[in-house]
Amino acid sequence: EPNDYPSFELAPLALSRLSDSQVLSIKPLLHIAGLYSKISTSVEAVLTSVPEPQPEPHHYTLADTIDSVVLEPYRDRICEIEGALLQHDGLLPVTYLVAQLRDQTVLLNFFSSLLDDARSVRGCVLLDLLWSRYHTLPDSSPVRAPLGFCLDALGELFFSMLSKWIAFGQVPMVADVFFIAPTSKDYSVVETESASSTAVEIHHHLIPKGIISPSLADKILLCGSAVRVLGLCNIVDDTSTNAENLSRLRQLNVLFDCTETGGFKMTAPGCVRYIEASVERARALLNGWLRGAVSPTLLEHLSAVKGLYLLGDGGFWQTFLEECAELTVARRGNVSEYDLSAGPWQLALAEHFTETSHQANLASLRLLPLGFAYASKPLFNITKQSAGAVPTIDWELACKSSLCLVGTARLGGQGAAELLRLGSSGQCWATNRQLVARGRFSTEVEFIAPESSSTSSSTKEGSM
Repeated sequence: EPNDYPSFELAPLALSRLSDSQVLSIKPLLHIAGLYSKISTSVEAVLTSVPEPQPEPHHYTLADTIDSVVLEPYRDRICEIEGALLQHDGLLPVTYLVAQLRDQTVLLNFFSSLLDDARSVRGCVLLDLLWSRYHTLPDSSPVRAPLGFCLDALGELFFSMLSKWIAFGQVPMVADVFFIAPTSKDYSVVETESASSTAVEIHHHLIPKGIISPSLADKILLCGSAVRVLGLCNIVDDTSTNAENLSRLRQLNVLFDCTETGGFKMTAPGCVRYIEASVERARALLNGWLRGAVSPTLLEHLSAVKGLYLLGDGGFWQTFLEECAELTVARRGNVSEYDLSAGPWQLALAEHFTETSHQANLASLRLLPLGFAYASKPLFNITKQSAGAVPTIDWELACKSSLCLVGTARLGGQGAAELLRLGSSGQCWATNRQLVARGRFSTEVEFIAPESSSTSSSTKEGSM
């Protein structure tokens, strides 16, 4: 119980020999001793409960961090005071001892209250509790630094769970620790169950709402669910003969909110392979980056994660590459903001034409139509006749046109591979409305209709 800890009092013999003022001066030391005993007892109970019953990982992490950043420094401070007492033959006044422990008293009071509140909190909501407490503290508070260590430790645990979900579609095997969990309450059989889009659900009471909104939680659920389905899709050339794969692909269609008559056919074997490969690269990148973070800044990580939810929708691919590009490079101040506002191709194209201006005058980018094989006619060509102004892509129109990642680019011209510096090289773009960049190119652009096979209809857009 919260108040079930030793309460220290002076013995009757001591009370009879001390004045009232002396008793009052000693009481703060008795209060400090009681707080320390309460916190150390609570921490020890959690840390020594391994392996049975298994402690909740967030509470175990919090207890371990409190032991190292609160209790150990307190014990060290007591040893220093004992050394000072020995040097002065134990004749230091009680008020001196109380003054020496003033900061420790503030710490012990705060963490005693925090542990009381944490007893009724489950899972990653504990992170929400610490997050709210941290931002109410003044900058000069002695509690701010140790609470920050606790917040970092819980943040690393939370983002480890989050990255495993986004990267591999895996959830913790302990109940009530993460806001995404298996629908089955028997966690012993989760490993052997067939993981599908319906095998997990959001536990809304476990969402740390001060960090993740309910709508963002739904999008994170979608991202990991898609990875689970893709991981079970054993893609073969003739998908139509594999009933199990077709069933999985129908699940994926539901996840992506695509209709059977829509322009983006998830059952096309080629498209599925491309998406599967892209998700694999994405999850490896995100998982590696998050696990390599020493002290993660919560909101910065979530701002990077929030771009990953539009799986299967046209706008996903642009958003995805923009967000992941930030994870792979160091911050560069206002330059990064300019990169994003100008579009992810802008600087890559500028670098390419600067580096190769003294070499070949011709560099072209050929993009494949949605769902077509590599031998099909390209959807459009982007041709740079000479070094000069960099083509600008109309990203707003591109998103409205359901821009989709569909395959590997056909590149011509010396050094043209540098054109696709988008975080994952060798990818290309297409749209079911064709005119991705209408009116925005300063160079000649040729558009070829995707339905064309032997003959192609084309139009030419001149310099705008």
